[in-house]
Amino acid sequence: MPGKIVDIDIASAGRNAVVLNWAYWLDPYDLADNVSNYSVHVSYSEHPEVGYSQPISVDLSDKEVKFEGLKHLSQLGFLYYWKVELYRGQELLETKLIWLKPKPDGIANVFREKYEIAMKYVLRKTARLYMQRITEGACPECVDIRTGDPIAEECESCLGSRKKGGYWDPVEIWINPDPEVFTDDNSLVSSDRTMRNFLLPFYPSPREKDIVYFEEEGVLYMINNLVPNVRSGGYIYIIASVIALPRDHVAYKLLEP
Repeated sequence: MPGKIVDIDIASAGRNAVVLNWAYWLDPYDLADNVSNYSVHVSYSEHPEVGYSQPISVDLSDKEVKFEGLKHLSQLGFLYYWKVELYRGQELLETKLIWLKPKPDGIANVFREKYEIAMKYVLRKTARLYMQRITEGACPECVDIRTGDPIAEECESCLGSRKKGGYWDPVEIWINPDPEVFTDDNSLVSSDRTMRNFLLPFYPSPREKDIVYFEEEGVLYMINNLVPNVRSGGYIYIIASVIALPRDHVAYKLLEP
């Protein structure tokens, strides 16, 4: 039986660095197998549904790999998505997809799973999350690359995100637009509902200035602030303060075919 990775952990290692470490198992009865036959390839992405970086390859026995020079994608931290591949020689044995946040204990997992079941199968409300293309830099059409200052109010190239390439294709997520339902959180809603709180899943992780399209209302909301709900050391969901975008905002082009 070939070896396998049995556990992966991720931890910050300074302001702009991350360390991934793992434990592995080899069949003690397979005397022909040796840890030197194995390697681990690790790569990352800023979005859960796009391509990954060029992988870094290390020996399985190293038990860790460090990435430096990363950007903080959110006030909540790095929030990259990671791919860990185990090879024996040239043969790919397994692929694990993970994301950067310390693993919660079992109690936190139970809280999150129960809440997500309530959202998906009881409340049954969905939205589209448009995530900014953070790592590609500022939009050259509306931002002065030297100073970082905006040079145009509305930009059809980045749709107002100020980021090169604008937004990734949307990811469908569950949404709780009325946080008093299924939680103890009270929603702060302006009288005209242009400012309110949404509860969103922690994966895929929303970020400030990302856009949520609440299909039931046909309205685009921009995320202004994020506060994680934490229980037993684990993230259960995100409380997102959002602002409704006016109908003439350039971001509504996201909805065009």
